[in-house]
Amino acid sequence: MYGSLESIEPPRIRSPRHQVHRTGRKPQDESVSVTGNTKQYKDFEKYDPRRYLVALFAVERLKERATAHYIGLEIGCSRVEVMRALESAQKFYLVEIDKDGPVYAVTSWGVLNKAAALRAIAISS
Repeated sequence: MYGSLESIEPPRIRSPRHQVHRTGRKPQDESVSVTGNTKQYKDFEKYDPRRYLVALFAVERLKERATAHYIGLEIGCSRVEVMRALESAQKFYLVEIDKDGPVYAVTSWGVLNKAAALRAIAISS
């Protein structure tokens, strides 16, 4: 009636490198090191200014690879969110960010104290 059990193939087990997140991307290493701390952009609530700091430190870490795409992969958000975070950092903290083609670089931290900013990120929400 339903056929034999021999004709049923076992389910394929896919390796983790083939799995896709709900965002449509392959899973990345979700622990981004900010001097020993592991914080992602979305670890903080919407409109939390620490999100901007996470984006700024990602620019610092990536150096010549700091495009919106790679920053987004590094901190777990979209390219649009990266661009908004960097614009907000410029507006609120007077951070100077140069953009050479697609590559971002922090040239001045404005009113921010870099060590205090790292401590602010380390505070769990």
